[in-house]
Amino acid sequence: TQSSSASLTWVVGPPNASSMGFSVSHRGSKYVLTGKLDLGLVTSLSSRLTYLLNDNLSVKITGRIGTSGVDAELGLARRFSPTNTLYAGSAVSLQGGTAFKVRYSRAGQVFEFPILLTGDCRDWEVLAAASIVPPLASFLLMRYVVGPLKRWQRRRADLAARSEHAEQLQREANRAAAERALLQPVARRKAAAEAAAGGLVILEAVYGLLHEYRLARSQQGQSGSEAAAGMQQDQQQQQQQHDQQRQQQQHTKAQQQA
Repeated sequence: TQSSSASLTWVVGPPNASSMGFSVSHRGSKYVLTGKLDLGLVTSLSSRLTYLLNDNLSVKITGRIGTSGVDAELGLARRFSPTNTLYAGSAVSLQGGTAFKVRYSRAGQVFEFPILLTGDCRDWEVLAAASIVPPLASFLLMRYVVGPLKRWQRRRADLAARSEHAEQLQREANRAAAERALLQPVARRKAAAEAAAGGLVILEAVYGLLHEYRLARSQQGQSGSEAAAGMQQDQQQQQQQHDQQRQQQQHTKAQQQA
């Protein structure tokens, strides 16, 4: 599903503190695009694109131009839980140079650690390294460290749950066997008494969903009746063939005697 929204903010105060902001946001199935215009002591026009790679991983691209300068940022965000998010990205500015940012968000609190790599934004080697190394390091870390650790923890939890379930099933089986052993003498005594008195003989006993059992029995009955009808028809055809052969033999014998 897609949706769009817009908001307008106006801060009234001294000339140095008064400002106005207008933002527009559009949300798609895999992305969120936001544009914002700020008017005041610092005037700027910014845009941000967030693209979802999966439910927990997203790429963020930000660009801004204004009276304070021009800057762009590219980063990768990983959500570990609804309240924990880790972000790493590279930012380049015409005035500030190239910096590497690490941001950790937890329950509304944000901890950001910017690391200045170079003061010259034209240092393309540092910019390329800052843009390539963090995503590559994150991918390798998630694939060869975090991923195997999570799978190991999941297997360990599954084995523990399976072992606990197996122990519970074994206890229930032992309890059922003990109850069956207690009931065997009583059942044998009642069966002997019924047999001696010519009493009731149980030919079949079922439990569970009776409508499924009746449906299965009716299907078996239909298949059995169809098979019996087929056998009866085959017997009638064989009897007719036998009668025809006997009549032919009698007719041939009568012609020979004549």
